[in-house]
Amino acid sequence: MTEYDGAPDGPAESLDLEARPIRRLSASPAEAAILAAGIPVDPREMPGLIRRVERRMPADAETVRAALIEVRRRGWVARMNDLANRAGRIWVRRNEAETAAGTITLLDPDDATLLAALDTAVAARLRGLGPTPAAALEGIAAELLEAGGGALSADRHAALAREAAAAFGLAGDAAVGFLDQVSA
Repeated sequence: MTEYDGAPDGPAESLDLEARPIRRLSASPAEAAILAAGIPVDPREMPGLIRRVERRMPADAETVRAALIEVRRRGWVARMNDLANRAGRIWVRRNEAETAAGTITLLDPDDATLLAALDTAVAARLRGLGPTPAAALEGIAAELLEAGGGALSADRHAALAREAAAAFGLAGDAAVGFLDQVSA
């Protein structure tokens, strides 16, 4: 190995790869900040994370953490949409998942955390559709018909009615009365 470039002198020295750590000679200040933060990062997240950290230099561990959360939000949106679709919640929109992802501050949220944030965003939309749970239910049904989704099945309608009741804070007898009213 020459003292100037670290390259092996000959074939015998080149076979001893484990004896020498591989060095990366050109790490950006953003990469150095990411490594110094000590937060585990998936290699596929690095390009986006480096760009975000570069914009915020000098970056401490909290800055790197915030940038990593931004990088991961896209995946969380996809995961929330998948969870909603698997549950048959066809009224959940992508922008609600994006809004929900924007409220999450954990680096690795579980499905329950994602769904809680999504439920909050959907509840806000339902409350925005009308002054009552019935108006919100009608608004969602109209949106789905307009989008070509057709009418909701009885079980999907009941699930949406439960979400509308929860969004408006109906509980106990009030919720039962509302659910009976809209299922009749």
